[in-house]
Amino acid sequence: EDFSGSHEFRFFGKDHETFRTYLKEGLPLLVKGSFQRNFHNELEPKIKSITYLSNVREDMLKSVSFILPLHLIGEAWMDRLTAEIGRNKGKVQLRFRIVDAEDNQMVNMFSRNTGIDVSNEMLDFLQKEQIEFKVN
Repeated sequence: EDFSGSHEFRFFGKDHETFRTYLKEGLPLLVKGSFQRNFHNELEPKIKSITYLSNVREDMLKSVSFILPLHLIGEAWMDRLTAEIGRNKGKVQLRFRIVDAEDNQMVNMFSRNTGIDVSNEMLDFLQKEQIEFKVN
């Protein structure tokens, strides 16, 4: 993981055909790959996939789990959460973990018919409401 460095990769043949649309200077990209030995028995990087960084959240998130303390859940709070979910409909599966710290119990639930878009607005809402969450 490197957020500030750079590396030069050279693409030839099939790799160039596959990845040429991403080969523009200054594009923020997510590059996945591995290292393998070349014919000189030296390790060299092998690019497996490239994705525009702006699409990563949308393409890679499968589900989001809201961790909700039982004592915070009330009608007004649920109305705010429901309204925010309605404004951020999407394809990411929505899960809930209701935690009762007093009795040391928890219940996991998920929505069968409502998905969300984990947008910046949704993230701002979660932060403002101090809702802990996990993404998968």
